[in-house]
Amino acid sequence: MNIIMINDDIAFCNTFASLFANQSVLNLIGVTNDTSEAFELLCSKRPHTLILSLELQDGIGNGLTFLKSISEIALPAKPYIIVITNNTSQRTHDIARKLGADFIMSKHNKSFSPKEVFGLLETIHRPTTNSSSYACTKLRKNELSAMDRAIKQRIDEEFYHIGISPRLTGYKYLVASIQLVLDKPPDNLAVAIATIYGKTEGSVARAMQTAIDSAWNTSDLETLLQHYTAKTHSSKGVPTPTEFVYYYANKLKEK
Repeated sequence: MNIIMINDDIAFCNTFASLFANQSVLNLIGVTNDTSEAFELLCSKRPHTLILSLELQDGIGNGLTFLKSISEIALPAKPYIIVITNNTSQRTHDIARKLGADFIMSKHNKSFSPKEVFGLLETIHRPTTNSSSYACTKLRKNELSAMDRAIKQRIDEEFYHIGISPRLTGYKYLVASIQLVLDKPPDNLAVAIATIYGKTEGSVARAMQTAIDSAWNTSDLETLLQHYTAKTHSSKGVPTPTEFVYYYANKLKEK
């Protein structure tokens, strides 16, 4: 069973990590105090279990926001989520559970320790646990496969033809959106991209629309009609980000 810990208590993390030394069944594959990094680990390492500290006073982000972020993306195989917290509010615990927490451990409990957390992992472990079907809709930033690079190049070429500048912030969001749709379409593109880049849904949607608008405002109509053949339903005569992204995703699939 592969495990990731999100915790800002260095002493706790070091003691916890030492418990994995003399066994091979449980694997601690990542430790971080940064929820953005944790999101990347979640998508790249494919853990079976997450151990999440709700309060990250010496870290970056917080547990509730992180839970909300991962609840808004499509995870075919949801990891088992253990929350550890100093917060005694039942209301906060209920919110954490609604956002996906499977088990909550109170740091105020007299028996709470790294060893107790490790013992819980041994209890919930199932020898048949398999993450082979786990596929997170998270764009890998630094480890693109040959196929990913080829797709990225094709998207760049398409955007070049219609005049979308890579200097625009919305450019990278549109590229990421197309790659997500090619992998597995999310329920909400703007929410998925906002989660990846740590931005608000509104700012992502505006940036993507601005990038699209720039092409329709600066490129000649003949060029646009040659490379973008879909019907535009917007009253402005400009594709919405969703229309635009799905058009290019389908276009790339057909090539």
